[in-house]
Amino acid sequence: GIEVAMIYIPSCFQYDPNCQSQQNPWVFSGTVVRKEWLTEDTEIQHRLSEWSRENHVAFLDLTPTMRNQIKTGSRLNYPLDGHWNARGHKAASEAIEKWLSSQDVFTFIKLGSPDGN
Repeated sequence: GIEVAMIYIPSCFQYDPNCQSQQNPWVFSGTVVRKEWLTEDTEIQHRLSEWSRENHVAFLDLTPTMRNQIKTGSRLNYPLDGHWNARGHKAASEAIEKWLSSQDVFTFIKLGSPDGN
């Protein structure tokens, strides 16, 4: 009886071309990075989306949001380890807030009320 939702958090390799440069410590050390990750969905994204649909679990993939944000020229990650910086956290939180306030993700969140209650 517990309501759940799933959010896919992409790797910076999926939206930021800077993360795929030879100067990136992960790439420099031999991590396999595919150029198509910047424009296509990965197998795990397809599988999670399909599983969510089949099991009636709300699903948000943050990849499109992060790809759009990176086009503004802002860095969303720390260059050394790939974790989100303040801009990355802001982009993700705004996307999640928009998703929760515009979709029927949870029955206990009433759409259209100013405080979400």
